[in-house]
Amino acid sequence: MTTGLRLRVVLLALAAVVPLLALLFAGSVADRRLALDAARSRVAELAARGAGEQAEVLRDTRLLLGLLATMPAVAEAVPGTCHETLKAIAGARPQFATMGVIGIDRTLLCHSLITEQRPGFGTELFTRVTAPDAPGFVVGGLVMSKTTGKPTIVAASPLPLPGGTGMIFISINLEWLSQLAGQAIDSPDQTVLVMEPQSGAVLARSPDSARWVGRTVPDEALARLLAAQPQGGIARIRDLDGVERIFGFAPLPDGFSGAVLAVGLSRAAVLAGADQRMMIGLGLALAVSLGATILAWWLGDRFLVRPIAALGRAARRFGGGDFTARANLSSWHAAELLALDRTLADMAGALAAAQEKLSDSEARYRLLAENSTDMIFRLDLDFVRRYVSPASREILGYAPEELMGIRPVNQVHPDDAARVEAVFRQVAAGRDRASVANRIRHRDGRWIWVEAELRLVRDPVTGQPAALLGALRDISDRKAAEAALKDSEERYRLLADNATDMIMRLGTDFHCFYVSPAIRDLLGYDPVDIEGTDLRAILCPDDLPAIEAVLASPDADHGRASVRCRGRRVDGSYVWVEANVRRLAEGQGYLAVVRDITRAKAAEAQIAEANDRLAKANQMLEAWALEDALTGLANRRHFDGALDREFRRAIRAGNSLALIMIDVDYFKAYNDYYGHPAGDTCLRAVSQCVLRMIERPGDIAARYGGEEIVVLLPGTDAMGAQAVAEKIRLAVRELAIRHGGDPSGFLAVSAGVAAMLPLKGQHRSSDLVGQADRALYAAKLAGRNRIVVDSVDDEPAKGDLFG
Repeated sequence: MTTGLRLRVVLLALAAVVPLLALLFAGSVADRRLALDAARSRVAELAARGAGEQAEVLRDTRLLLGLLATMPAVAEAVPGTCHETLKAIAGARPQFATMGVIGIDRTLLCHSLITEQRPGFGTELFTRVTAPDAPGFVVGGLVMSKTTGKPTIVAASPLPLPGGTGMIFISINLEWLSQLAGQAIDSPDQTVLVMEPQSGAVLARSPDSARWVGRTVPDEALARLLAAQPQGGIARIRDLDGVERIFGFAPLPDGFSGAVLAVGLSRAAVLAGADQRMMIGLGLALAVSLGATILAWWLGDRFLVRPIAALGRAARRFGGGDFTARANLSSWHAAELLALDRTLADMAGALAAAQEKLSDSEARYRLLAENSTDMIFRLDLDFVRRYVSPASREILGYAPEELMGIRPVNQVHPDDAARVEAVFRQVAAGRDRASVANRIRHRDGRWIWVEAELRLVRDPVTGQPAALLGALRDISDRKAAEAALKDSEERYRLLADNATDMIMRLGTDFHCFYVSPAIRDLLGYDPVDIEGTDLRAILCPDDLPAIEAVLASPDADHGRASVRCRGRRVDGSYVWVEANVRRLAEGQGYLAVVRDITRAKAAEAQIAEANDRLAKANQMLEAWALEDALTGLANRRHFDGALDREFRRAIRAGNSLALIMIDVDYFKAYNDYYGHPAGDTCLRAVSQCVLRMIERPGDIAARYGGEEIVVLLPGTDAMGAQAVAEKIRLAVRELAIRHGGDPSGFLAVSAGVAAMLPLKGQHRSSDLVGQADRALYAAKLAGRNRIVVDSVDDEPAKGDLFG
């Protein structure tokens, strides 16, 4: 799906506004976060301040209890006087609901509201206050007052009385406590409450104190939060009335038995201002976006769409051949569009000039084609003629218009038609040039020989094949000359066919053009089997370098070049021949006269064979001098020479050289147990295993001494040598030779492997032997039947491989 230019300009304008929207959104988020942070700080401050104010109530209560205990009328519970005193004090202090004195027998002796004494006022609080170790000031939990019928909290102190200890108490007015808590509220969306978290008892609340004070709500989320964080904190949670608020809460002094004061602000009210500012900003941003969209649409149409449409119309007129078309843009249009307009105008002028030049060029080429002695033709990809030059009249007898629209293959001789069409298809498939000679019917009915030079024409835009361009010439005279030459060659062939020596003509690439019948007696082939083939197929490959050298020598120009080589007979055997060679003029190849020299070569071969037997005898004597008689391995002398030679070669080439030193485990015990003849047999078997496991001609296995065998591995690193050593160890184990002196019961070997990249002046061959010997000693020390590698390569591979 494509989009118009106007829409793209609008999208660009909107893209420019997006950062503004993102900035407004980020500012709104930050504004809300700041409002929430300010609310958290506010409620924490209010909670701490409210907790301090609630603490004043307890301090007043404690001071008043101490004061009452010192007043004789109260301390002695004087009837009438005590009641009036407590009533007056309670009436003057609205924070206190009631006051009273309880005797040692739990009888209410004096009360601010009750005038008569009453028994049975002993409570759990009385027990706590009169206990021997009780503190001087005790605050009880939330209880329902028996006198007022309202929830209250009672604070008490012990009162010494004749015969024991009584209690003086004051009950706190929770409604007044709620009013005090409400003083911390400075906006209608706030709430404050005092709660005992463990029991969930609401001690004070504002607003709506009548509904909540005195109730226990342990399952409310707020109660669970205060119980979980008695030390205070800040949290967002639902209030008792279901409204989500941000609460700050702080514990009251110890006298309140763990009570917590919480101040809450409605989250919606906290965010109201930020949300209003966000909506205002969003509205402004949308208005700006709409204005930018409308402006971008108008500007895009005015400054881009209309001038581009004018340029498009001009370009279409160019395509139709009207090179006078212009877009006629105004000077106030964009510089880029004006530049494009100028470019189109320049292009139109250039195209007009090119069109004129092309017309001139076509006229010149048509002049050449129509006056060429060759018939110029053009074929489409279906091989139908689309153009034919006037030379067709002289070559084929047809006028050009008679040949156009016809496939040339339909006029070609039936024996040549398939070959001609195959060449056409090769060119149409991508071959740039080709030529083909064939017979074609002349207008007068005779067949004439023609040769066509073909060239592929490609589409200048796509580069794909578009047509075939050809030049056709009459070669009937040349073909007649070739036929006459062939007749002449036949006469000379008669002489060659009856000669006793084999006569042949070959090209510079060993292609055989002619071979005389004498080849039947010499090699057993029929001449037709050899003519047209590569002579190297019946020559011994070992002789080809010598033959090529003779053919390239100057003597071949004068007929003095000769070469001896072997020819392969039809039965696969070789015979020795001698060829006298002469190079033909103008690169036409060579003429060779070949005769059989097998008997002479047989005599030479007998002499050479005798010399060879003598040389082999000498080699055998030399080998015996370098071979260990018992094992068939190289002896110590042979190994020392090979080590020195390969060590120097490794230094020159910069290659790694590896050595494996092998020892038959517990071999002395084997000789003692089975006898020395059996020990020799065992050592030969191990040696044969070693020989089987080394595969490269340059690897050397030698008897180093006693039951020790060494393997020299040129061009091998530690890892490769370790792999060979492991193959040898496993092969020996697979022999399954019984060995009573070995803990495993079977013959085994240990091996030390060493490898190095020797450097001239820094390493000696004895260093490599020493490394391998130390590795072998380590293998024995580690328990035998194993391989230990000690490499000094640039990248050493050390380790041990256990059997």
